[in-house]
Amino acid sequence: MLKKFRIFLLFLSIFSLIRAEIPEGYYPMTLNGKRERELKTALHLLLKDHTRIGYGASGTWKVFRYSDAKPGGIVWDMYSNTVRYFTSGSTGATKNMNIEHSVPKSWWGDAADYNGTTPFTRFKYEASYDLHHLTPADADANEEKSNYPLGVVSTQSWTNGVTKVGTGYINGMPTNIFEPADEYKGDFARMYFYFVTCYQDYTWVSLGTK
Repeated sequence: MLKKFRIFLLFLSIFSLIRAEIPEGYYPMTLNGKRERELKTALHLLLKDHTRIGYGASGTWKVFRYSDAKPGGIVWDMYSNTVRYFTSGSTGATKNMNIEHSVPKSWWGDAADYNGTTPFTRFKYEASYDLHHLTPADADANEEKSNYPLGVVSTQSWTNGVTKVGTGYINGMPTNIFEPADEYKGDFARMYFYFVTCYQDYTWVSLGTK
């Protein structure tokens, strides 16, 4: 999957050079000539100001009915093969499912209270509402994966056939790991890439202090 993701990025790079295919004004002039960290920061400045969608039944789940639905109203769940449906005429949560933050809230010090009153607190919670990394998830799988980082599971302790949880290695050190199914690894990679760009100015918590 990582190889496919790299090929995908290479394809995007080549495609971006074919100027005849790019609509005029699609790429802001502020990105011209930039690369590596400078390009990432320029993208951050473009992404950081965006419209917030309400969190919960009247917001997130309402959008999921369009963004995360398979034909026939089946919920697209990247954490489980259990077939569940969006209830007709309802905008509320689907039974036995959670709104999953693919990038765990604890990684940037977020708490359960989304109604912070200070400017800093409100700013810190923006990522909690960001649909680019929110997905419907099987409640059991969501609980098992906890706030573990992505990785390759070496010793498995739990699986439902899609989500794996167990021990893996990061920088040579054993740690609790969450591994998604191969078919979804590219999706998670893109979500993470977006997230660390849009919120690069957050104070991130290290693996050893989470």
